[in-house]
Amino acid sequence: TMGRGRRAESVYTQLYSLSERVHPVNTSGKKRVKLEDPVSQLLWAIQKNTEVTIRTYQLQFLLFLVDRHWHIFHSSLQESITSTLLQFLSFDDADVQSWTFLCLTAVAHACASSGGPEPRHLLSSSSATGPWDAIWTHAMRRSNVPLVCRAACHVAHTLLFHAKVLLGPNKGFNEIEMLAK
Repeated sequence: TMGRGRRAESVYTQLYSLSERVHPVNTSGKKRVKLEDPVSQLLWAIQKNTEVTIRTYQLQFLLFLVDRHWHIFHSSLQESITSTLLQFLSFDDADVQSWTFLCLTAVAHACASSGGPEPRHLLSSSSATGPWDAIWTHAMRRSNVPLVCRAACHVAHTLLFHAKVLLGPNKGFNEIEMLAK
C-alpha cells in the first residue's frame, strides 16, 4: 500500500499543479475544451452541499490538499480556496466550523512558511494583513465554545507563531488579556 500511496501522491501533484483551467483535449481537432480542475470541483461541492457530514468529509479532504500541495496551487486557486473557507468561518455547525479552522490553519502555516512573499490575494482584504486579523478575532471569540475551542485555539496558536508575518503589530494582546481574566 505504501507504493500505491506514493503513486497517488505523484498523480495528485501532477493534477494540482495546473496553471490554467483550459487544456487541449482533442488532438485531432482544433477545439480546446474548458475543464474544471478537481480542486475547483471540490470547492464547488463544499459550497453547494447541504449535508453536513458530506461537507465535513470534503473539508477534511481539502485540508489534506492544502497541507500537502498549497505551494503548487496557482494563485487564483489559492484565492478560491481561501475565499471558500472564509465563507464557512462562522457557519452554524460545529464540525464544519472546526474543519474550516483547521483548513485555515494549514493555509496560514503554508503562507508563512513559504519563505517568499505572501500571496497577493491574502493581502487584498480591507486590512493590510489580509484576512488574518479577522480570522484571529473570530478564533478568539470561539475559543470558549466547547465544540470548536480546540480548532479555534489551533488556528490562534498558528497565527501567534507566525504573527510577524500574518498579524498586525499589536493584534492579539487585547484578546489574550481578556482570556486571562
